[in-house]
Amino acid sequence: MNVVLVPREELEKRGVYLDAEVLPDGRAILPMKAFKALSDFDNVSIMSQKKVRELKKEVINQVEPITDSTSEEVVEETTKEETEVDNE
Repeated sequence: MNVVLVPREELEKRGVYLDAEVLPDGRAILPMKAFKALSDFDNVSIMSQKKVRELKKEVINQVEPITDSTSEEVVEETTKEETEVDNE
């Protein structure tokens, strides 16, 4: 089954489908039945649900996990602040 992708800004301008799921690139995902109502919108595209799922997976895989070294740095900074407060 296919879905319609429309720039989120276009939907906001017209006040329609404001609760639609949005891809990281700013396009809202709408059901095909919305296509008729969106015929005068710019940059409307049609994509399979399978391709949309693949795009979502790509984005999830691109997110880098927080490493332990970052956590240790935060702990060290907090410790320094606590030491300064204790010294006053």
